[in-house]
Amino acid sequence: MNFLTKKKFFLAIGVLGFLLQILFLGNMAYLYGSIWKSTSRTNNFRVLMVDYDQGVIGQALSLAYKELQGPSFPSLIQRPRELYPTMQNVMDAVKSTEYWAAFVTAPNASDTLSTALQGGSAAQAYQPSNALKYVWNEVRYPPFSDEVFEASFQVLTLGTAMAFAKLNGSGALDSLNRDDPAALQVLLHPIDSQAFNLMKTVQQTKLFFNTVSMVMPILQQFFFLLVLNGISTQLELYSKLPLKITGLVRAGLGVSFGFVASLCMTGYIWAFRESWEVNADQFVLSWMVLWLLMHIHFMVIDTVTALLPLPALPFFLLTWIIVNITSSISPFEANPGFYRWGYALPTNAAYTTLTDIWSFGAVPQLHRALPVLFSWWIAGCAASFFAHLYRCHKAWMADETEKMAERH
Repeated sequence: MNFLTKKKFFLAIGVLGFLLQILFLGNMAYLYGSIWKSTSRTNNFRVLMVDYDQGVIGQALSLAYKELQGPSFPSLIQRPRELYPTMQNVMDAVKSTEYWAAFVTAPNASDTLSTALQGGSAAQAYQPSNALKYVWNEVRYPPFSDEVFEASFQVLTLGTAMAFAKLNGSGALDSLNRDDPAALQVLLHPIDSQAFNLMKTVQQTKLFFNTVSMVMPILQQFFFLLVLNGISTQLELYSKLPLKITGLVRAGLGVSFGFVASLCMTGYIWAFRESWEVNADQFVLSWMVLWLLMHIHFMVIDTVTALLPLPALPFFLLTWIIVNITSSISPFEANPGFYRWGYALPTNAAYTTLTDIWSFGAVPQLHRALPVLFSWWIAGCAASFFAHLYRCHKAWMADETEKMAERH
């Protein structure tokens, strides 16, 4: 190896190494930036608040929220009870995704508490958790839901109890039956809250649903295409077999591999579901969504591997993984506004569809998610077809060049 060759080698390695550092730096900055100072955007999560009580407990709730209101606390949007006459109406509002959650006071909660303080059977039957109720859907980004809503609502409940003591502490003491132990217990613990979780997601594997699990479809299709392209090139199939045959074989293999891979992925999600209440219909629907997602990734990567040189593939693959996983790893309300372009990515659409399936339709975003998925699928079919034409043409030209060289 002469000096000039060595110089070119080390120069190429140096440039490639520098570009790889920029690649990883840029991608990880994009990923980390999505949740940078996300706690200061907690107020982007809209929570419905309805005061059915219209008494001192309702006043205490409003006072507690005023104390907690800020960028790091969900925004409670108070609406008149006439718009939501029953708890079912409140649940429907959360299911429609108009609000992320809801927090309400129970009807006649203040009167019930006042009666219980007087002792007797009312005090013995009093349940503090009947005073306040909140509705949320844990299956929507489980880690964020646990942190943003359940934790915040516990703080709000405690704040309401403290505000009640400020507003009505002396009045409660005046009406207290001091000779009744049950009434004393009511005074010590007057207010608590009751949760209505639309879809409990208690298994610890929920941490992987919108994170690692969403990377697997991309990696599986990439590794399969590496094997498929390597074997096809080694056996010179693109130059020896008719274009129609190789195209049908690749399409059939892509569909078949995605079919099996999505079945396996759905299988391990179900195998580790623990007490998660999902059924066979949801299994099949989840399988179909993941199958569609995997076929989209297959066609995207198939197109790129045909058009880009091998050294450029890591740049595309890592970027494709990071932008897709960023679109599903956290709700866009917790991200800077720029990241909302991720609505157009297939992984976000697939995860949104899966959460709708897993929650029995309580995340109705199919009107947005399904058009995104099928747009990617149609565009992928067209791009993959032309990429295959290009791949076969390049193989045929290389074969012709080799034959001409042999003749001379």
